[in-house]
Amino acid sequence: MGMTVDAHEALIARAWEAAPGLTGDHPLVQAIWALEDAIDHHTTCVAHAAERVEILTGELP
Repeated sequence: MGMTVDAHEALIARAWEAAPGLTGDHPLVQAIWALEDAIDHHTTCVAHAAERVEILTGELP
């Protein structure tokens, strides 16, 4: 079974905390927005959007 909405929301919160000062042109910010849209509006696969956020958060220095 995949992550719950609460787990996705927690992932979003951690990603924002890890990315202070990043702007909308940064891939992580765009991935966070895509995940938020996937959760709220079912615009894309939530699992894939969450995976992208996890990967990009892990790549931050």
